[in-house]
Amino acid sequence: MLQNGLFFLIIWYCLNTTETAANWNFILSFPQLICKPIIPQVIKRLECSYSQLGPNQFSGSGLVMLNQQLGTEFDVHVKVTIRTHGKYLKFLDLKLNVCDTLKASMSVPLIRKLYNNVLQSSNFPRKCPVKANVLYNISNLIVDRSYFPKYTPSPMDFNFSIDYFVNEKKFAMLLLEGTTVPVRMK
Repeated sequence: MLQNGLFFLIIWYCLNTTETAANWNFILSFPQLICKPIIPQVIKRLECSYSQLGPNQFSGSGLVMLNQQLGTEFDVHVKVTIRTHGKYLKFLDLKLNVCDTLKASMSVPLIRKLYNNVLQSSNFPRKCPVKANVLYNISNLIVDRSYFPKYTPSPMDFNFSIDYFVNEKKFAMLLLEGTTVPVRMK
């Protein structure tokens, strides 16, 4: 009986601690999302959109169709830039080969979480090559404050961008602009 009581007390403590720790000190918003094909010989179709599901929770969707098959010559450049208190800081700057990334695990937690969520929310290939004339889609990719550490500065503006390259030529880009605004205490 005492063991059951201790077990439930520990569960109650963990749930209450988790709930308290889950309180971030900012509100998240995304003023703009842009995706743009640059070289039509490589990319036939590129669309992206998002909607706000509730406070601090967004759902993203998109479509991609290539005009040519891409293999080891397919690279991405992922950047996160933040601006807080009038200062700009390059938070993340990664150049990745898509085929190598599909084979290996990601070491950067933020990118690994996004990568895993994209694969779960899409029909994107899990290995190379990325085929031409296939409509790849992503739907209901949830982005919320859990992508951000609790100590995220606020107010803060940030840009998350992905540039897509084939043979070192940029053929498409995605840019997500975001902000954090302090939560007002009552």
